[in-house]
Amino acid sequence: MSKHSSRKPTPVATWARPLLAFLAFAVSAGLMILYRPPIARPAAVPVAHITATSGRDLVQSGDLRAIATQGLGLVTGDRIRADQAPGADIQWVGGCRMTVEGELEILSGESRAGAIDIARLHQGRCRTDNPDRSLPGRLITPLATISQSGMVSVEITPAGTRIEVTSGHAIIRAESGAEDLLVAAGEHATISPWGALQLGPPAPPPTPVPTPEATPAPSPSEPTPTPDPTPAPPPESGESPVPTPTPTPMPEAPPAPAPPAIAASSPVIGFTVPDQRLASEWPFSADSAWNTPLGSKMRMEPMVSPFLEKSTDALSILTQPIVVHTVRKSDPVRRIRNSGGGASVRWPITSGLDLAGTESRPVVMIHHDGTSALEVHGLRADAEDKFTADAMEKVDLKGTGIGPETKGLGEWGGPAIAGLIRNNEWRDGIPHALAVLLPPEALNRRTSSGRAFVWPASAAHPQWRTAYGTEGNLHLGSLLVLPPDLDLATLRLTPGGQAWRIAEALQNYGAYIVGTTRPLPEGFDGIVFLTAGSPNQVNRDPLAGMRRVWARVQVVSGNNARQPGGGGTPRRPGAPPFHPVAQSGS
Repeated sequence: MSKHSSRKPTPVATWARPLLAFLAFAVSAGLMILYRPPIARPAAVPVAHITATSGRDLVQSGDLRAIATQGLGLVTGDRIRADQAPGADIQWVGGCRMTVEGELEILSGESRAGAIDIARLHQGRCRTDNPDRSLPGRLITPLATISQSGMVSVEITPAGTRIEVTSGHAIIRAESGAEDLLVAAGEHATISPWGALQLGPPAPPPTPVPTPEATPAPSPSEPTPTPDPTPAPPPESGESPVPTPTPTPMPEAPPAPAPPAIAASSPVIGFTVPDQRLASEWPFSADSAWNTPLGSKMRMEPMVSPFLEKSTDALSILTQPIVVHTVRKSDPVRRIRNSGGGASVRWPITSGLDLAGTESRPVVMIHHDGTSALEVHGLRADAEDKFTADAMEKVDLKGTGIGPETKGLGEWGGPAIAGLIRNNEWRDGIPHALAVLLPPEALNRRTSSGRAFVWPASAAHPQWRTAYGTEGNLHLGSLLVLPPDLDLATLRLTPGGQAWRIAEALQNYGAYIVGTTRPLPEGFDGIVFLTAGSPNQVNRDPLAGMRRVWARVQVVSGNNARQPGGGGTPRRPGAPPFHPVAQSGS
C-alpha cells in the first residue's frame, strides 16, 4: 500500500462549510443590492385643472396661487377643478382671495384685474377672504345665490349647502323661493336639498330629540297601585300620567315658553344709533328729509295707481345698485370735460376703474376727504385717456340732500346718492328714508301745483309729458310708508332678511319716489329699491317676499318741507352729528 493510499478521506462537512458560508454571504449581499426599501412618498401635490373658454386645458400644480397671479388670466367662462387640498387660490372682488376645493366656474369678471365678482360653485367647498366689505361678491350654488362680504365659507354636501360666516355677512337667496336670509358674523346657515333655510350659531352640538316616554306599565313583581276612587283630571298635553298609590293633587304643568320672535343668534332687528357718523357712509344733515323719522302726526291714505293695480301680478320688485366708489389720496386728479355744455371738473379718478354697465345711470365718486362727491353720467375715456362725461354735479354730503340746494343727477332733481341702501345696512339696519323707482305710467303728472312732481322733488324726467300717467296719488317725490301699527311678523318675512330690512325702513322712515324705471335702455315694468354698489356690480336682484310688503304700503298726504315725515313725535332717534375729523383714503 502506498503512503497516499493509507491517508484517511476528509469528511465533506470539513471542506463544504467554508463554501456554504461564502455562498450564503454572496446571496445575502446580492439580495441587499437588488432590494431597495420603500421610500416615503411625498404628500400629494395640489393639482388644479383649468378648462378655459379658449379651449385650452391646463393643469397647474404646486402653489396654486399662480393661477391668478402669474399670468394665466382666468376670465368669464373658465372653470377650475381643484382635486386636492389645500385647493386653488384665485382673486376675488377687489383683489381679495377665494380658496377652492372643488369645481368653480367664473360667471363674471377676470382674475388679472382682481375682479371676479360672480362665480358658480358646482361641487366641493370654497372660502372667501374679503376684508373690504363694501365689495361683495356673489356665489351661485345649486340651491341658492349667496351675496357675501368678509370671510365666508360655503360647502356643498349631499345633505345640502352649509354657509358659515366668520366676519362680515352673507345674504342667501334660495332657489326654492324662500324668504332671503341674512347670516351675520359668528353664525351659520344650512340649505336643505329641498331649499329650506335654517339659521343657527356656528358648529352647534347635535341636540338630541327627546322621545316621548311611554306610560310605565306595572311590573309583575311590583304591587298594582290602588285605583283612586275619584278620577284625577286628565294630564296636560305633553305630560305623561304618573301612577300614584294615594290620591294626590296633580301638579300644574309649567306654561310652555313662547318662542322668541328673533333667535338670540339672529341679526339685530332695528337700528342702534351711534354717537357719530361719517358723511361718506351716512350722508346729509340731521334735519334732512332723508334722515327724518316718520312722526306721530303723519296722515296716510291708500295708495292709488290704476297702472300698478292692473299689472301687479306682472311686476317685479327688485334692488338695483348705483355705483358708489371712494377715490384714494393716491389717485391722480384728472380733468373731466362736460359734453353737455357745463364747466369741466378736476377730480381724482382711480386708475383702471371699470364702469361697464353704468352707461344709463349715474356713478358717484366720493372724494377721499369724505365730505363731497362727484356724480357723473356717461363717464368715459378716449384712447389718450382723456375723460368726458355727459353730465356732472358736485354734491355736498353734509348738506340737506334736497334739490335744488343740494344738486345731483337724480331724476327728482337731487343727489343720486340719496336714499341708497349701503351694504352694511342689510346687516345693521337702515337709518334713513329709501329711494324707490316706479314705472313712469304709475306716476300722476297732475298735481295741485301744476308741476309734474311734489316736494322734495324739484325736477322731473325730460319726457314727463308723455311718459308719466294722469291718474292716482303717486307723484314723483311722494313718500311711501307702512302703517306704524302694522306688526311686521304678520308679513311672514325672515327677520333680518332684505325684505324685512326694507319693511323696517318703510315703517320708520318711508321711501321717496325719486325716478322711473323707464324710459331707459334696459327699462322694464317693475319696482326698484336703489342700493349702493361697486364697479362690476350692476345687476338687479329680486326681493323675495316683497309683494306682501308692497300690498300694505300707503302714501303720506301733505308731506312738506316744514314737517317732513308728518311731524309730531318721531318714531326713531334722529341722525347723530358728523365725526369732527374728515376721513381720508389711503
